[in-house]
Amino acid sequence: MTTTDPNLNYETPPPPGNLVNAPALALIITAIAGIFLRIIIVLLMALGMVGSAMTNDSQMGMTMFKGTWGIITSIVCSIIGLVIAFGGFKMRNLQNYGLAMTAAVLALLPCSSCCCITLPFGIWAIVVLMKPEVKAAFR
Repeated sequence: MTTTDPNLNYETPPPPGNLVNAPALALIITAIAGIFLRIIIVLLMALGMVGSAMTNDSQMGMTMFKGTWGIITSIVCSIIGLVIAFGGFKMRNLQNYGLAMTAAVLALLPCSSCCCITLPFGIWAIVVLMKPEVKAAFR
């Protein structure tokens, strides 16, 4: 959203804080949702409920989500989700440009439970973070 100053007759760009607010919030929400989904998956694995209703044909593709490997991948993806959420908080406060960019790039990885949702938000965050006025606003 741009505003027009009647005295100057040109549009002034919105402040950088307004530009990063929406993509940062989207990264935070999707990262936290992904972490909660991973926690649920680990609990279901611990209770033996994941994979019990599968047929023999579909079991081969799901072996990576079961057992020790499934728990390890869930922990790694949860850590990545924490980095994305923390980077989103830093992005929203215009602090630590490197961490904000790292969070946006990590959102592009398909290791999140919400990877189809985080992908466009990661791209959006990168586009916003690459703007010169946004880069200059980070402290």
